[in-house]
Amino acid sequence: MASSLAFQATKPLGELSLETILGTWKDTVKVADTVKVADVQDLTRGTIVLRKEGEKLTGIAVEHLWSQDSGRPKVVGKNEVPMIDPTFNGKKVSFRINQGGEIIELEMKFKAPDEAEVSDLKGEVIANAKFVKEK
Repeated sequence: MASSLAFQATKPLGELSLETILGTWKDTVKVADTVKVADVQDLTRGTIVLRKEGEKLTGIAVEHLWSQDSGRPKVVGKNEVPMIDPTFNGKKVSFRINQGGEIIELEMKFKAPDEAEVSDLKGEVIANAKFVKEK
């Protein structure tokens, strides 16, 4: 007897549309409070904002600076830099940033429509940077 269930192969991510990736992406980590170790909070390490201006992809990369003065982790500042010549090929965004006079080339590779990893062009993932798109 033939089964009436149709099996579908898991489809690889494939190409995403530009509209799918536009928005705010955050890399958030759990950080323990050294005063009360049981208190764990989510802190944002980085933010990437992707926009479309006319037909051009633009964006900013934000490094969140935090301190653990008095044992309690908190964001104390941000270093915001515009993306230089970002391009999108359906699977990743390639861009450069100027960080203190040094040009760094980066890629944001999409693992799902709402999840991405950022790495340098040597292919090294940056400190487990897992970006999730805000809804």
